[in-house]
Amino acid sequence: MGFQKRKKEVQPWRQNILSHHRSRPSAADRNEFPAKVVKELIAESGGLCQCGCGRPGETTHHVMPRGRSGRGVKTNGMRLSGECHDRIQTDESELQHWIEEWERRYGPHFWYDEQDWAEHHKRIESERAAAAKQRERERIAKCLVEIVTNWRGQALTKKHARIIDQLIAQERPMELLKKLFDIQTEGPGPLEDKNQTAIEDYIGLS
Repeated sequence: MGFQKRKKEVQPWRQNILSHHRSRPSAADRNEFPAKVVKELIAESGGLCQCGCGRPGETTHHVMPRGRSGRGVKTNGMRLSGECHDRIQTDESELQHWIEEWERRYGPHFWYDEQDWAEHHKRIESERAAAAKQRERERIAKCLVEIVTNWRGQALTKKHARIIDQLIAQERPMELLKKLFDIQTEGPGPLEDKNQTAIEDYIGLS
């Protein structure tokens, strides 16, 4: 009989260390209607096809098809007879009719599940943050243009405006402003030539 290596015991503190981590369900799993949802749809439809044909409802139809990320949520379910289900599945115009009808009933993205909604809200917040950042950049760019224009006593050229845009894109406006305001003037008069040259060299206007 050969020697069998003794299996190393797992220390108590390491047991079930990852038990609180749950893998996210697959898209296929999320697209399936849970038994509870099917039962509720049957009860609410009275066991009949929801097309209004009067036949018994035999299957639960994805109003937004699974191939288009329609989830197995109650608001995306529709009880249909086998005949109506087959017809809608192969008739794009009728499929769109019921998608529009369900959107009127339940609102945009009626086929979303909890994960879809979480990602949707996260995306909206990201877009809002990006828009706010862009507005702030435009505000700072406008201020910089006014400062430099007033100081130079003439309108900026397209080249100069482009350089300021590049500074804003690189998120260097505060550095630029600091450079502008740190340069000293002599009395109430205009900047000295050497200070003017220093600023132009810094922001590339020369």
